[in-house]
Amino acid sequence: MDTEKTDNEKKPIIDQMTDMAAEAAGNLAETGVRAAAKKAKQEVAKRLPRTVKKAGKTITRAASARRAKKATAGVRKAAKKATKAASRRVKKAGKTITRAATSRKRKVKRR
Repeated sequence: MDTEKTDNEKKPIIDQMTDMAAEAAGNLAETGVRAAAKKAKQEVAKRLPRTVKKAGKTITRAASARRAKKATAGVRKAAKKATKAASRRVKKAGKTITRAATSRKRKVKRR
């Protein structure tokens, strides 16, 4: 039980500090504090070296590609299932058509 982290502990330290400052400022100034913190984060991000930004983008792309790959596998499986169902329907329809045609032939011959 001690290993479970609360929502606040899961957040980055910068976000925790922002929330604490926002609570201290009160409801009226809370949005202002959050906006200022967001702007400060953006300014810091601008000053990061290119290699760090590139590494971050690479990691993000890899994670999103993995998620997309899983999603497409599910889509492929669903498409395969749908085509099988459609082919079954076509086969059934074909059988009923041939049955009807053969029964007509039989009726014609009997007369």
